[in-house]
Parts: sequence; structure tokens; C-alpha cells
Amino acid sequence: MNTVADTGLTPVVRARRRFPHSLPALFFTLLVLALNYPLVLNLGSHVASNPYDDTFEVIWQLATVERAVFESGTNPFFTPDVFFPHGWYLASGAQPTWYYVLLSPLTAAVGPVVAYNVITLATFIIGGFGVYWLARRLTGSLPAAVIAGCAYMVAPFFTSRVGGHTHVLFGMMFLPYAVGATLAAMTEARAGRWVALGGVLLAATILSHWYFLFIATLPLLGAALTVATTVGWRRRLARLALLGAIALALITPALLLTWQARQAMFPGGGTFRLSDVEQHGISPDYFLGPNPMHPWARGWVGRTFPVRNEADIAALGYAAVALAIVGLVTTPWRQTRPLVAMGLIAFVLSLGATLRWRGERVLVAAPPWLIRAVGPLTRDLNLPAGQLPILLPNVLLYYTVPFYSSVRVWARYAAPLTLVVALLAGFGAAWLLGKGRGGKLLAAGLGALIVFEGLTLPYPAFNAVAVNDRAVNGWLAAQPAGTAIIEYPRPWVETTAMYSQALHRQSVVNGYMSFMPDHLATVDAQLGEWPNRDALPVLREWGIDYVIVSRLNDDAHFRETTWPAIIDIGALCPIGAFPDAFNYRGFTDTYVFALRPEPGAPCPTPPVPIP
Repeated sequence: MNTVADTGLTPVVRARRRFPHSLPALFFTLLVLALNYPLVLNLGSHVASNPYDDTFEVIWQLATVERAVFESGTNPFFTPDVFFPHGWYLASGAQPTWYYVLLSPLTAAVGPVVAYNVITLATFIIGGFGVYWLARRLTGSLPAAVIAGCAYMVAPFFTSRVGGHTHVLFGMMFLPYAVGATLAAMTEARAGRWVALGGVLLAATILSHWYFLFIATLPLLGAALTVATTVGWRRRLARLALLGAIALALITPALLLTWQARQAMFPGGGTFRLSDVEQHGISPDYFLGPNPMHPWARGWVGRTFPVRNEADIAALGYAAVALAIVGLVTTPWRQTRPLVAMGLIAFVLSLGATLRWRGERVLVAAPPWLIRAVGPLTRDLNLPAGQLPILLPNVLLYYTVPFYSSVRVWARYAAPLTLVVALLAGFGAAWLLGKGRGGKLLAAGLGALIVFEGLTLPYPAFNAVAVNDRAVNGWLAAQPAGTAIIEYPRPWVETTAMYSQALHRQSVVNGYMSFMPDHLATVDAQLGEWPNRDALPVLREWGIDYVIVSRLNDDAHFRETTWPAIIDIGALCPIGAFPDAFNYRGFTDTYVFALRPEPGAPCPTPPVPIP
């Protein structure tokens, strides 16, 4: 038998590429930049959101944390200048302040607006690449994995988060990696590194937003316990326990910080009534609706699938679903079983507490004995006499699982469901790619259609950040440090008033998060709308210097009713007027009133004449 030495031939060994995933990474980067080119060209001046969206809360947090880390050297997890005079322990809010601390060098280098936009775009790139990485491990096909990554990256549930839901974007970015590492930990013979990596990535996902303690973990458990593997049950459960212990150890410092912050902000509770969150699930028919943000659909889709809140933006995409069905039908069950288990759990829990259809709660006539029997589960719901909703598993979880009553938007379980659909689409694409030229063309066409269905250009909302940079902010910045203000009308200006604090750096009573802090909730009725004589004792006790009021320039009610009522109260001195206001509800002017420290005290000389 001839050998290489006998023939004198030099053996040809295929060298392993040093960066085997560099081209797909470049592809996802370029695709995200192309699909968001208006934002890319205006990174420092615009955001793809409305002037009153959560975007401005995140920009405020980025700016505040960066100043605490690099300027004042103060605690970045507390600010005395929002929710004044109590202050805000930021870990009690929805946004992951610890990530903003880690990203504070970026904020310091490029500013909070650029940092916000770069972070947002990066989550799409990294999330799409994560699905590509996982799909390639599952299918072995690079082009199929790229299609799967696109299906996840352009899904409306993902792209709609550009309007300030950075916490959800972080979670969706980490989720594919956590799933991939966990599945490898369950199947590899030597899985030590995968167990450790799975624990780290699950922790990173949960730390993005505490919702993911349930939204990531419950579907992921379904996948881990149903994946086909030669690893015995005892070893599998031991690995899963160790993975969970690593994740728990990593999230514990932030968990304790959050617990302390919530105790400070919400000593009386901090949970949602079932009636408040019942409708924050997804109507299942919306999964098969068109992308409501698509430029060709947004003008008419609302007539059939009206968008009332974020729970109604859940379209999975027709091309992605078609490929996912192909993948489910053509791929051996042992390969798709963990994805199906994960997807079913996510689907059922994404529907919320009660079934909806066409966006409305489904009610059925029920006999009195049945109404009494389920009374313990429906006691917090507002129901018409003689009727019951179709209860879903979330009701049981709400009443039995610790901390589950802190979950407000069950629709966010659509994140792992979107991931499952993308991975199954990868299996479908891999099957088509193996069917000759026709299959390859069909797979490529469906991949292109997936991207087309996910289009959001022109953005539904695209605004200059300067839209909220009011002239009054400059006036407030010139006042003595420690000046305290409250802005009206509440609650419409809470988010933007908080954003303005990053510009003028004075203290504001206003603030925004999922729960109203207890100190504010107890006097919310007194503070109310303006004018309100009952607010005066509270404002004086809190040491408020100025009341800022946004109004309409041609508002006859303000001129004929509100203004005389303000003057009649006798406790406010009109000292300034500015010809701009928050870009919301048609506001055009901003008025500044000084609060007399006591009745009858003289008004200061107005620095700005009242028109």
C-alpha cells in the first residue's frame, strides 16, 4: 500500500479558519445598519421613538449614571434629584442600572444619546448573531443559520423595543446564547465549560430585566428537560442544578440591591393587582397578523389588529412561520422536541391571565356554581354578572409563585417564542437548501421575504432629541443649585420632566417607573392636576420652589378658567413664560410660578415678562 512517504506527495490539510464566524458577523452588522440607516446617520441627534417614550427615561439614566461615576463620584444606584424629596433608588425600576454602570465609559466617551443608539443597534446585531451561532450548531448549515438569525433580528417583537425598552433588548440579546449553552450542557459528554457558561449567560439574561427570571427560565427548563441526550437523568439534573446555582450566585448581589431599593421605594407593596395586568397578554390571532410597523401595512392593519399597547405587536412573520412549519415537519422529532417544549410554554404564558381574541377578552356565560367555584381565582377581576373569562395558567402562577405578581406584561414571553420560531425556520431552511437548486432558490427567497416583512422604514416615529430641549431648561439651570420643582400636567409629563432633569440638573418631584413610589402615591390625589389648592401644604412641606406648567397657546379654557384659578389661589407668583414646551398633547408654552413660602408673602420681580 502506498503511503504519503512512498509517493513523495505533500499532504493537504485544510487549515481551520481563525475567525470562522467573521463573515456572518459582518453580514448582521451591515444588515442592521442598512435597516436603520436614518438612525445611523443621526446617532447623536435623533431617536427612533416618540418624544414621550421610555427612550428619554433611558437617556436620563445613562446621563445620570455617567455623571455619578465620572463626575460626582456618588452612588450611581441612587439619585436625590428625581422623585424629590424622597429620591430614587434606581434598582427598584425596570431598567438594568448595573448595565448602565458598566457602559458608563461609552456614555462618557460619546454622550448619552449616541450611547443609547449604539446600545440599541448592538443588541440587534449580537442577538441576530447569537441565533445564527445556535442555529448553526443545531443544523450544521451556515446559510440556514443566517436565515434563522435574520428571522429573530427583524421580528417585530424585537424591533419594536427600539422605543426605550433597552431592558428587553438586553434580555433578547443574551437569550439565544443562554439557550445554546444550556442545551450543550445537557448533551455534551464533557460539559463543565458549558454548565459554567450557561449559568453566566442565564444570569446575564435575568439581569437585563427581572421579568426574565420567569420569561427565560421557565421555557428554558422545558427545553433542557426534553432535549435528546445520552447523558443520564441524574447527571443531567445535577448539571442543571449547578447551572442554576451559578446563575443564582451571579444575580444575588443585584437581587439584594433590588430588594433593598424596592423596600425603600415601595414599603407598602410593589405588586400589581390581577385586574391591572390581566389584559397585558397577547391575543393569539395577533401572532399571525401582519407586522403593524411595516410601511405597507401600518395604514390599515389597525382596523383588524388594533395596537393598544406593546402586547399587540407580536406578529411572527408569514415567511418565518412558513419556514418553521417546514422545519417542524421535515426534521426528526428528537431534534425539534426541546424547541417545541420551549415554544409551547412561552406561547401559553404569553397569552396572559385570560384568553383574548381580536384583542378583546373572551367571556362565556357560566352557571352560578361554576362562578363560585372559580371565585378565588377571579376575585380580583372586574367581570360582568353571570360571565367568566377563559382562565389561563398565569392566574395560578400569579397566586402561587413568589414575586410573580410583580410581572406586568406577560406578553414578553413572546421573546423565547420568537427565538423558537427563528430556530425552527433555520431547520426549514436547512432542509430546503438540501433539495437542489430549486430548494436553494426557495430558501433564499423566503429569507429575503423574512427581512422584507420585518421592515420598519420609514420609522413609525423618528424625532430629534432636541424636541424636548425647552428654553425653560436653560432658565432652570441658571437657578441656584438645589432648586426644587414640580411639573404639570401630571401624569403626562412625568417621563419628559425626568429627562429634562438631566439638562437643568435641579430636583424634580416628577419621575416615572412601573410603580409609583409610596411617598408619592400617598399624596397623588392632593398633587393631582393644576390648579389644586390641596397641593399647597405638600409642596411647602417638600420645599418646592417652582411649579412648571405646560399649556396650549390657544387654550381658551386655560386662559379663561385655569389662569384665573391659579391667581385666585394666591400662593403662586407667575414669574416666567417660555414659547415652547414638551412635544406632547399639543403643548406650546411653558409657564413658571414661584411658590410663596407662606400666604401673603411678596412675589419676586419677574425675570421674564408674562405675555
